[in-house]
Amino acid sequence: MKNERKAVLLPFESFREKEAFSEIKKVIEAELSLKAVVAGESIAEPKSVFSLSGGKIDADLLLSYLQKCTEKNILAVFTGNELGCSDSDFVFGAAIVNGVCCVVSSSGFEGNTGRIAKEALHEIGHCLGLTHCKNACAMRFSSSVEDIDLKPAKLCSACKKFLAAKNI
Repeated sequence: MKNERKAVLLPFESFREKEAFSEIKKVIEAELSLKAVVAGESIAEPKSVFSLSGGKIDADLLLSYLQKCTEKNILAVFTGNELGCSDSDFVFGAAIVNGVCCVVSSSGFEGNTGRIAKEALHEIGHCLGLTHCKNACAMRFSSSVEDIDLKPAKLCSACKKFLAAKNI
């Protein structure tokens, strides 16, 4: 691994697909050259982030909260609850571009670990500075589960080149 940062994978109690972590780790380490580690026991979601209708987590509030929890490593949290944000009533995940944290929801994935791994790669990619990509790439925007199924669990050459220029 050429990058000293780690991707710390933290499950919330609502995230039931713990078996997905082996696939997530494999994809993150292969595509992003980051060491991926599971943080251990799951923790409860902060009650203050459940502010959207229908009991959804406000991803913007959660990311604001998580930014205070890490400085060097990327903190990727996983929830089984639905996410929404200021731009959309429903999202599969959220991250701050060039930030230190992201969140991935398994809601609607019906236990499909490949979908969870693709979204984890996508959101951690945002943390490393990648934006949405038009190529056949994990960084392609997904507005539906079908979109996730169609994109690969790999980065395209343009995204890899961008990361290489940043020495990642």
